[in-house]
Amino acid sequence: MGLNIRVIKLTKQYINESERRGFPIKKNELYSFIITENYEEKLTNKGQSTFINYCPYCGKKLNKYYSKDDFINETNHDW
Repeated sequence: MGLNIRVIKLTKQYINESERRGFPIKKNELYSFIITENYEEKLTNKGQSTFINYCPYCGKKLNKYYSKDDFINETNHDW
């Protein structure tokens, strides 16, 4: 329960679908950061979620800090 900050590595399928829908992802942005309600095994479009680029606590750009696969806690997601 509560809010979760999720570090997600974008799959090739997600990147392709994003481009098809008109939202191309830059090559250096392979990770996405999302605040969600609760935590289910798979990220879907159910419930509330907010994409973030900066830490809500310290203001640092998340892509600079989380730049290795060591920090990923999820790869299983829908577009």
